[in-house]
Amino acid sequence: MQKAKILETENLNNEVKRIRVEKPKGFIYHPGQSIEISHDSPDWQEKKRPFSFISIPSNDYLEFAIKAHTDIGFSKFVHSLKEGNKIILIDEPFGKYKFIGEGTFIAGGVGITPLISIVRSLSKKELKNCKFIYSASSKNEFLFLKELKEKFGKNLITNITNKKPEKRIDKKFLEKNLEKDDFSKMFYVCGPAIFRKQVRSMLEELGADKDKIQG
Repeated sequence: MQKAKILETENLNNEVKRIRVEKPKGFIYHPGQSIEISHDSPDWQEKKRPFSFISIPSNDYLEFAIKAHTDIGFSKFVHSLKEGNKIILIDEPFGKYKFIGEGTFIAGGVGITPLISIVRSLSKKELKNCKFIYSASSKNEFLFLKELKEKFGKNLITNITNKKPEKRIDKKFLEKNLEKDDFSKMFYVCGPAIFRKQVRSMLEELGADKDKIQG
């Protein structure tokens, strides 16, 4: 159990807050991983919650983008923390996301967090033959769009659902935005559980190798 002081906070939109904390000496992780966090107070010491890194290993700090879910008390509590407060990093980093080759990133809402860490760790040249599909319920929900545009250019594809089922990513959308060659590469899918399940199923139906889909 390692304590880390909060160095900086910033509201990215109405629901998501960026939290930057000290990086403990010798702390190791790889882009795409997560860690469980709690707080050094009686109410939260035993209540761990997983959050993905948006920083990269070469940074001398750790950074997270945390959504204040109305049904999860700890994430709302984290939004009340300020610079100088302490949080606790618990256990070791974990997670299935890891860049192992060119492909297509597909993110839903704040589910972009582990993927942005991977993207930040790669150069524009390394991402030249990659695509990024980003779906959100509103324009305000998109995070890190400027970075994504700089890294992916015309290979960044955004989708706004306005919370309408007919505007969600479906097979027709994927067929329109993916080429035959894309299905021989990797897919990195992240977002709410139902989003990941549906996108994975559609990709497999369209010919993607299930062993080449992370998420």
